[in-house]
Amino acid sequence: MDYGSKCRLPQQQNIPIIGVNTRIMEDIMSLCLSNNVTNNHDSGVFTRLSDRVHIWLDRWQQRDELTHWSDRDLHDVGLSWSDVAHEAEKPFWRA
Repeated sequence: MDYGSKCRLPQQQNIPIIGVNTRIMEDIMSLCLSNNVTNNHDSGVFTRLSDRVHIWLDRWQQRDELTHWSDRDLHDVGLSWSDVAHEAEKPFWRA
């Protein structure tokens, strides 16, 4: 898409640009810049997929580790075995 035609600044005349006119010009220039800027740091499909798999793996490992905690450990963090069972039964993709 060509934004160049939409971002043409009005022709400069011999009228002094002060106050409101300056603000309008700044707004126009800001819009032109934001329309032409591209995000070169957007993650690709494989990066997002990899991130999602890592999240799932972390969830699975944390839930598995939680099932190995002692009564004392669970008491320290305020959890019961029913809380652990409820969390451990969740599928890895569910937060």
